[in-house]
Amino acid sequence: MKSITVVTVAFAVFLSQASIAAELRRDDATRPIIAQMLSDPGAYANKPVTIYGLVIEKESDSVFTLQDISQRPLKVVGTHGVKAAVGDQITIRGVLSKNRHGLFFTARSLTPTRVLGGGGCC
Repeated sequence: MKSITVVTVAFAVFLSQASIAAELRRDDATRPIIAQMLSDPGAYANKPVTIYGLVIEKESDSVFTLQDISQRPLKVVGTHGVKAAVGDQITIRGVLSKNRHGLFFTARSLTPTRVLGGGGCC
């Protein structure tokens, strides 16, 4: 009976570690931090990703600057009614884009977010 319990626990630990590893791999591709996108824009350009952070500047209701845990600012252009104000903590989904002025993030959806602690963005 003891050996079955040990095997069951070992298998559960293996599955949880495999799940965590899979989550980390998925996270880099679909939930990068801003610094990752800026250091390798080709890997993220025109691919849907989700990012979160704090709105630190606002040009208009739908054009603002987002900063995350990496402390790298990123210009965001909201579409489909995406709007934010300075001080908002948000999660946005969209794509990294580039024009003659540089890189920016086209946000297609926004979810208000509240990071309470533990190394969050704000």
